[in-house]
Amino acid sequence: MRLPALALGILLASLPAQAQVTSCDRLAAHPDDPDKTGSGVSQNELDAARAIAACDSDLRADPKNPRLAYQLGRALFSAGQSETARRQFAASAAAGYRQAQFMLGFLALNIDRQPCAAGEHWRKAAQGGHLWAEFSFASSALAGTFAGCGWQVPAEEIRGYLASARGKAKGTRIETEVEGLAKAFGLP
Repeated sequence: MRLPALALGILLASLPAQAQVTSCDRLAAHPDDPDKTGSGVSQNELDAARAIAACDSDLRADPKNPRLAYQLGRALFSAGQSETARRQFAASAAAGYRQAQFMLGFLALNIDRQPCAAGEHWRKAAQGGHLWAEFSFASSALAGTFAGCGWQVPAEEIRGYLASARGKAKGTRIETEVEGLAKAFGLP
């Protein structure tokens, strides 16, 4: 009787630990973040002041957590503190957090008007399997956005991102856009 309990204990110990949902997660996680803990909060529902306080506190308790750094950045950006937010996004992206890498690309293209920097960020996030980065990189490459960047985007790379995004986009708010782009690119 003790052997099955011991085996169960070993099995449970070998499973990856589930991240604990923090106050920062509840107040600042992005609904489209593939690595979020919890359900996420839309931009309209985000209470920046409360989220900043919670995320700052949670990040002080766990300073190497890139998810919390990204979420603090999101709350700061929502509060208009864009430079401080960018530093949080950059720290999070440097630690490999895909959503932060995507956000840096979004800001580079839409705020800074630096398509080459956007492409570099989105490519990194897409290589990590981030749905929105796969779609954004592929659609921007096909539109010629990266034409003056001095690097090539092979058709096979675009095909790979679109095929991957297609599978992830089912049932999401960008399913139609991903499907349309994939078909326009010639995917069956």
